Amino acid sequence: MKIGLDLEGGEALRAALLTLSRAVRRRALYSVLRPAAEPMRLRMQRLAPHGATGELAAGITVSAAPRIGSVAGGQWQAADEFQAAVAVGPSKLAFYGIFQEYGTVEHPAQAFGRPAFDGSRDEALQILGEGLWQLLEDATNKTGRFEED
Repeated sequence: MKIGLDLEGGEALRAALLTLSRAVRRRALYSVLRPAAEPMRLRMQRLAPHGATGELAAGITVSAAPRIGSVAGGQWQAADEFQAAVAVGPSKLAFYGIFQEYGTVEHPAQAFGRPAFDGSRDEALQILGEGLWQLLEDATNKTGRFEED
């Protein structure tokens, strides 16, 4: 599934980000992406099968994803510092979450990731849009990360 986001002022944001170091640019993008992913993480925790210990739900995290491979075989890799992504799902310690999501020959699927995505997508896009606008405002007003010394 492809999701699009129309962004006005993208060139202004890019120009403002160019005034920052490469590391600060990446941190600025993640400062917007991580909060946008939080509703999905919380919903995924609520929907995850809880078993005896609830370890799967506790292991669902948001992490920076400089490279993403999908179950469908697609690939994405950041080509420059203006591209960033986060991954939402079970951490390495909760790796077995993929078996819960998709099932195995001996265990039926108990999907929690896809329903969490579907149920939180609009809220995540709203938070993302607001975060990007805040970055644009900060760049325009030279405040926050863009404050001049």
